[in-house]
Amino acid sequence: MALIVELVAALSILLIGFAALMRLLRTSNDDEAAAGRDNAAAWFADAVLNGLRAEATEAATRGEWIDFWSGLQLGSGALTVAAQDMWATPATGLVVRLSPAARPVVFKPYQHHVDTDTPFVDHALWYRLRADVSDRASAVTLHVWPGEAPAVTGREPMRVYTLIWNPEDL
Repeated sequence: MALIVELVAALSILLIGFAALMRLLRTSNDDEAAAGRDNAAAWFADAVLNGLRAEATEAATRGEWIDFWSGLQLGSGALTVAAQDMWATPATGLVVRLSPAARPVVFKPYQHHVDTDTPFVDHALWYRLRADVSDRASAVTLHVWPGEAPAVTGREPMRVYTLIWNPEDL
């Protein structure tokens, strides 16, 4: 009888340890997924701001500094982004523009390896890009929300600020 009690006690301790290990594993998987989403958001922010800086500098050398920023605000301006054809909004290719509303973006890494559009999504995010433009510089703010849920869910976005100087005015 004592042997059975000891066996039940040992199995209970083993079960509690196993349950704690499973919870730790689930938590680490959640942390890994969150880190992947944050990494995709940071990569997108880097691509957008570097593309924006390059295009703004190019426009300034042509004497089109204000026209470039006006085009982005009106949605008629195009922005070169690293791996641009790998990012796609649900219906169209990536057109980054200044917007007071959050806009969705989806990254589909395998779309160039198949003949048809793939339903697989590697990363999804929402962004909002704003700029305060003057003749000398533009103060740019990019908000990025990782994940597929709309940005209005109350989550805090990743905020990236940069100042892009007009090289013709320096």
